[in-house]
Amino acid sequence: MTTSQSSAPDTWLQLARTPYNDDAYWQAWLQCCRQGVPSLTELAIVLAETPDAGPFAPALLWPDTGGVSPLLANLCERVLDMRLPLQQVHDGVLLLAMPVLAGDQLHGVLAVAMPATAYDRHSLAWLKWGQGWLLPAGSTLAADQAAFTERLLKSLDLLMLVIGENSAHDAGHAVVTDMAVALGCDRVSVGFARRMTVKLQALSHSAEFAGRQDLASFLTDAMNEAADQGQALHFDTTDTQPVAGLRIDRAHRALAERFGAGYILSVPFYLDKQRYGVFVFEWTDAGLPDTARDLAQMLPPIVGRMLLDKRHAERPWWRRAIDVAKTERDRLLGPLHAGRKLTAIVLLGLGLFLALATGDYRIGAQSELEGAVKRTIVAPFDGFVAQAFKRAGQVVPANGLLAQLDDRDLQLEASKWRSTQSQYQNQLQDAQAQNDLSQIQISIAQTEQAEAQRALSQTMLERSRIRAPFAGFIVSGDLSQQLGGAVKKGQTLFEIAPLDSYRVILYVDEADIDEIVVGQRGELMLTAMPGERQPFRVSLVTSVAQARDGKNVFRVEGVLTAGNKTLRPGMDGVAKVHVGERKLVWIWTHGLLDWLRLNIWSWLGW
Repeated sequence: MTTSQSSAPDTWLQLARTPYNDDAYWQAWLQCCRQGVPSLTELAIVLAETPDAGPFAPALLWPDTGGVSPLLANLCERVLDMRLPLQQVHDGVLLLAMPVLAGDQLHGVLAVAMPATAYDRHSLAWLKWGQGWLLPAGSTLAADQAAFTERLLKSLDLLMLVIGENSAHDAGHAVVTDMAVALGCDRVSVGFARRMTVKLQALSHSAEFAGRQDLASFLTDAMNEAADQGQALHFDTTDTQPVAGLRIDRAHRALAERFGAGYILSVPFYLDKQRYGVFVFEWTDAGLPDTARDLAQMLPPIVGRMLLDKRHAERPWWRRAIDVAKTERDRLLGPLHAGRKLTAIVLLGLGLFLALATGDYRIGAQSELEGAVKRTIVAPFDGFVAQAFKRAGQVVPANGLLAQLDDRDLQLEASKWRSTQSQYQNQLQDAQAQNDLSQIQISIAQTEQAEAQRALSQTMLERSRIRAPFAGFIVSGDLSQQLGGAVKKGQTLFEIAPLDSYRVILYVDEADIDEIVVGQRGELMLTAMPGERQPFRVSLVTSVAQARDGKNVFRVEGVLTAGNKTLRPGMDGVAKVHVGERKLVWIWTHGLLDWLRLNIWSWLGW
């Protein structure tokens, strides 16, 4: 139940229970009127102390109790003189004044001001309803005030009936049946507009009317006749006078002749241009009390509005979406609503921009730096670590000393072979002095053997000093924690990468790998240097996937095209590969679209 639905009956009850011409009465009347016509900007009620004779004095002025605008005051004076409703438009504001008549007696004037664009048939019907509440007790409309109030309070129960029903369909049937009983009607029916045509919705004392298509057809014609003319229509079989003015009652006459009604009253009610309806009251006897007829004219704008609200709240979701779309269309194509129009133009321009504009499509991937070459330095022989001069993370020059293996045994070995070589040389000299050719040949061979062994020992001594083959960065290796420890021949001691040659390793998602080709350009931004971009070129795309961080990726290699002495192997960051120009809307949405295609294929096989 909405707030407006729950508060409306209280307002009507307050109006009915408040003594006429009391200040509280006029405030309740104003509140009721503004519920039906919220676009009011100014209102004045001028009433006569004595009908026709006057004097005429303001009973209610709103919003300024001190007076109204000169234009509205002048229009009121003209209506008092002419006894005819008048209206005029000034600077987009509609001024409307209507005489309050009971029979031939002039009781006063009701004058309002509102935006001209807000004025419609609903507003006019609501203001005409309000006129009836301006007549004092003892007038033609309220000859019997006690009986009138009693019937009105009973009829206000209809509002609670509408609110209490679970659906608009049930509320419509309950309301027309209750109205028929309260007003003494033979039949009451209600219809609502659908696609600009009123369709019969409910008949009193009848849950269905499928078997009474002839009656439904005649009632529908009468309803549309009243709705098209935008005013209440009545047909009295005892009235032989021709219809005054331009009012047409052909469908009402046909309904009365076909089904024997003595008096028919059709009262339209409006919520807006799309939502409106008509109540049709039928009496067999033409001579009915004025209070019943007047009450029948008062109730539809109130009860009908609540029925329309209830129907509106029960729309299916797709109907609500269509109504919202139509409302927005009317606001965009109609007058006013400059903000919406500006927003629509901006959104349209943005849509065209997204549809036509192109941008640089780049594929991002987690990346890391590797040296272009990584040299492994191993132990040249079995031995022990004597000294460690460098370790991982340090830069070494070319031929720089990294570590020293224990060379004491090698020095002894070299000393031994030097001594042996000297001995063999002495033997060679003795053999030469004795001219012993055979001994000379033997001594020469032994000397050469000792020289070779000494040279080998000297080479092993030199190899015990572990040196860097080139200037670079030590990627791994730390012998400072293994001093005195044994190493095996071929054991890895250090890994060194050059400082002037790197390659970029990209881990590209499998969804994007088809866009990567050799030769594409890209940029790398490292975590350690977030403000610098390192350009590179794709040099290799592998065809084997590997699992990384829970998803399949492909290894792509690139070569840096600009040197940077601050780079170090092992640094990681994010790389972007330039693929080419694509539509911006495609760049932003292709990932989602690919995901949808894959999942639709997985779920539905389409």
